[in-house]
Amino acid sequence: MVVLTLLTTGRQLDRLSAAIPAPHEVLRVSSVNETCAVLRERPVDVLVMDPAVGNSLPRVAASAAELFRIGIEFPYLPVVFYASNAAKALPLIARFPSREHCDALVADADDGPEGVCAAIESALNSSLAGRLLRGLQIAADEIPPSLCRALREVFTHPGFFRTADDIANSACMSRRTLDRWLARCALVSGGELLQVAKALVAVRLERDGLLGRDGVRRVCGLSAGVKVGMFVARATRSRHEELVQASDV
Repeated sequence: MVVLTLLTTGRQLDRLSAAIPAPHEVLRVSSVNETCAVLRERPVDVLVMDPAVGNSLPRVAASAAELFRIGIEFPYLPVVFYASNAAKALPLIARFPSREHCDALVADADDGPEGVCAAIESALNSSLAGRLLRGLQIAADEIPPSLCRALREVFTHPGFFRTADDIANSACMSRRTLDRWLARCALVSGGELLQVAKALVAVRLERDGLLGRDGVRRVCGLSAGVKVGMFVARATRSRHEELVQASDV
C-alpha cells in the first residue's frame, strides 16, 4: 500500500507513520502542486491530507481552490482528511469535490494507531475499486495481494495502464498467470478488463461533469484521437448515453 501525505505538522506524520509499518510506503509532499505531480507519475492507494493546507490566511479562497484541484483531477482517489483544526476543516471537507466516500481523523482525538488504520481501511473499502473487489467470487484473502493491488490500481488510475501486460507487471506475474487468476475470479481477460475499467471511469467522469473530454482522456489513458463515446460503447457493449444518464455506474 502506498499512502501519500499532505500534512501540516510533524506530529501528524509521526503518528501516521507509526500506524503504517513496512512494507507499506508513506510518501510525504508539502504542497498541492507536489501532490498532483506525484499522483500523475505513480499509482497511490490513499491520500491522507490536512484540510488546513487550504485554509491558510491571507489566501483562504485561493488555497481552497488549489486544494479542490486534487478532488477534481483525481476524483476516485480515496482520501482521509486528518484535521489539525476540526472547526476550520469541516467547511472544506464538506465542499471537497471527491467522487469517493472520504473518511476523517481529528488530531489528538482519534488519531491513535487503531483509528488511523480504521480510517484508511474504510476509505479503501468504500472506494469504487474496493466495492468492485468485494464482488469477486473468490474471497479477497485467496487472491495474491499483488493482484488485489493491481486490480485496485486499474480502477483508480487506469491511465497508468496501456495493455494487459502492464496489469500483469503490476501484479508481479506473467500475462498467462494473470488471465488464469481473472478466469478463476469469473472475470474477463486482462485486455478486456482494462478496456472496461477505462470505460467505467470515463462514464463516471462524464456524468459528474468535472472534466472536459481532454481531461477524461488523460485520466483514462486514451489517445487524443479516440472518441470517448465510441470507446465506451465498444468496451461495454452498451449505449454510452444511457450509461452516462444512469443514476449509478
